[in-house]
This record gives sequence, C-alpha cells and structure tokens, in this order.
Amino acid sequence: MSARARGGILMLLFVLGCSQRPDGRLSREDFTAMMINFYLVEARISAMHTSDDSARKIFEVYERTYLKEHEIPDSVLRRTYEYYMAHPKDLESVYDTVIDSMSLREQRTTVVHH
Repeated sequence: MSARARGGILMLLFVLGCSQRPDGRLSREDFTAMMINFYLVEARISAMHTSDDSARKIFEVYERTYLKEHEIPDSVLRRTYEYYMAHPKDLESVYDTVIDSMSLREQRTTVVHH
C-alpha cells in the first residue's frame, strides 16, 4: 500500500464511522468495511488523474456524504482513531484484511477481463 493511500486512510479515521460499539467506537468489522470503501474511492479518484488538491476536495465531499448517510458522529471516529493509534497490532490486522480484500477484487477483475 502506498504512503499516500495509508495517509488517506489515516485521514479518514478523523472523519468517519459506522455502527458503534458500547465504548463509542466502530466495531472492527465496520471499521474494516469503511476502510475498504474509502480505499476504493481513493483509487477511483486517483485514476481521474487530477491534481492532489482537487483529489483531496473530491474525497472530502465523498467523505462528508458517507458520514452523513451513515449518521456517524465525529466523536465515534475520534474514539476509533484513538483506539487504533494506541493498538497498532489491531490496526495492522485491519490493514491486512483491507489488502486481502483489494487483492481478491483485483483477481476477480483480472479473471473477468480475460
């Protein structure tokens, strides 16, 4: 995963969320699904070959829309972010799942196009 992608994903932690756990943060499953979703969006934006500034603005609009649609408060995102920054092995596990999902999607796309 590129440094830009990781940076974008970490940036998302400040703005996103899904269903809350009792401790006020996203469940691992919801957090992972969110990360996959945003990684795919970031890849689509990157394929548009826009400037970094334009790409960031496009992503921010999508991000705000996602948060609103999923009714995710900033406090949930903040707690999720704080948790994963304090538990890097858990974050690494989430990244592993995201990478596996992306690899599987790529394999499926390759099979369909051949």
